[in-house]
Order: sequence, then structure tokens, then C-alpha cells
Amino acid sequence: MTEVSSEELQALFFKMMANKDRLKIMNTVNGKEKTVTQICKDTGFEQTWVSHSLKLLRNNGIVDSRRDGKYIYYKLDNNMKPVMSTVEKITPKYKNKLGG
Repeated sequence: MTEVSSEELQALFFKMMANKDRLKIMNTVNGKEKTVTQICKDTGFEQTWVSHSLKLLRNNGIVDSRRDGKYIYYKLDNNMKPVMSTVEKITPKYKNKLGG
């Protein structure tokens, strides 16, 4: 198996983060645990899309999950909170550059 460089890993991370719908899900579970049903209600996304996205985010350590009876609760991984905070702080400067 070939060694994956840190730059390749970082590129994969940013590729996953580059989806605005996944970012919306991440923002929805930042600070509060939610079920798929709650996430769908908050985002307006279809259940299949939310479930698929959560699986991807969970498998890559972006969100955590826990089961309580028949419900699974999702929340942003604690290591991702400073990342999301930094993104929130630095992105407004791009608004004018993007014509927003």
C-alpha cells in the first residue's frame, strides 16, 4: 500500500468540507445533539441525503453519534468545533470577493 501524504489527506478533508449541504448539517449539529428527523426538519433536506451525509461525516470523524434506545443522536466532533469556528470567522472577507 502506498503512503498517503499529509497534503493528500488535507485535500480529501477539504473536498468533504466543500459541500454546502454537508456544512449545513455540520452547523446544525454544532452544539446540540440531534436525530436524523430533527436534522431533516432544521435543514429541509431529505432523510436519505441526511443519512448518507451523516454516514460519511461519521466515518471521517467529523461527527459523533450515540444510540439511546431506538434513536441515534449526532453531534459535531469536539475536534471540529475550533475548525468550524475558524471557518466562520475567516469566510466573511470572501463575501465581497465572490460578489455576495
